[in-house]
Amino acid sequence: MKAPQNRVTPPLVGLGHLRRAHGYTLRQVVEGVQVLTGKKYAEGTINAVEIGADRPGPRLAAALIEFYELEGADHVYLNPRLVPTPNRDVA
Repeated sequence: MKAPQNRVTPPLVGLGHLRRAHGYTLRQVVEGVQVLTGKKYAEGTINAVEIGADRPGPRLAAALIEFYELEGADHVYLNPRLVPTPNRDVA
């Protein structure tokens, strides 16, 4: 029997940090999301999602995941405040 391994909580990376790491401007994200959804979102809407002031709806969330090529990623949380906590055994 294998000994239980300590689980590491994956780092949380905000969409704003992800955008800057990719070298995108907010305008480029807005335009990319518009191409993917056919709907024009305001920069303020995308910015509010980036800073966690607003949650994206299902269509916007799917577009952001596709825009940032995060499909199939194991740890993508649409609302970081609801990230599951690791299960830790208390001695």
